Amino acid sequence: MARRPRCHQDDPLTVAQQRLQVRKTVSASAEAVWAVARSFCGSWHPFLEWVKAERDDNGRLVRVFKAKGEVAIYRERLTYFSDTDRELRYCHVQGIQDVQSYEASMQVHAENDSAQIEWQAVFEAPEPRASEIAQGTRAVFEAGIQALEQA
Repeated sequence: MARRPRCHQDDPLTVAQQRLQVRKTVSASAEAVWAVARSFCGSWHPFLEWVKAERDDNGRLVRVFKAKGEVAIYRERLTYFSDTDRELRYCHVQGIQDVQSYEASMQVHAENDSAQIEWQAVFEAPEPRASEIAQGTRAVFEAGIQALEQA
């Protein structure tokens, strides 16, 4: 996907880069949390109406999903996966209106008998849309972490 050129500062559609991180320590073990979270195309997230796996033209894994109560179809491509590090990274391909780039990662760390889940995103979009995307992303991450806490 080609990147659009950045807007000028005096342009009302100035592009804003947002960084968002949600981190929580949960009572479940890192192994139990990762056993669920590692399923990039799994239906474990409570906001999903449905999800399926596809391959893009280069054979890379893409999850395609619809969120409950929305019309948009979303596509996210897996860009990194490691069972050893308990980490996955992905980028947005389709679905988030007005986003110019969106990269996210999730990592699960062991902390004694519990797990710390860290989910973060960096994205670019024009304001005020960037702030709206940040609010939606935070809600998605928090709901996902709450679901993983039940692992």
